[in-house]
Amino acid sequence: MLKIAESKGLYQSLRKCMIVPDEQLPTPSDTYDLIIVVGALSIGHLSPDVLPELLMITKPGAYVCLAVKDEGDGSYKQHLLRVTEELENKGLWTKVVTRRFDQWQKIVLKTEISSEYNQGGLAIYRKCGTLI
Repeated sequence: MLKIAESKGLYQSLRKCMIVPDEQLPTPSDTYDLIIVVGALSIGHLSPDVLPELLMITKPGAYVCLAVKDEGDGSYKQHLLRVTEELENKGLWTKVVTRRFDQWQKIVLKTEISSEYNQGGLAIYRKCGTLI
């Protein structure tokens, strides 16, 4: 994927790294104008506990967009809500918009794509502070 992204000539830099809770990313604070997380905040992928680190590398006044599919017993979603609300309560970001989708993504079975859909949601936050 990095080779394809590089071939587009759209990015100033590309990095491959693991995003792990409580481990600093190899990126300086206040670097990115926008963080988009699609399909990674889910069971077996990124823990909601990585959000403070992603927020740290976001410039003040910039946006963080989270797209999340509903899955499992709801415990992951509850954990995600706790972390996002904690960041908001600490004054680190403000919620811009949230939206729920009944038809988020078609369910993929082992042998076919179902006619039924998973539910999901989108949340956009703005990091507190002003752009420099």
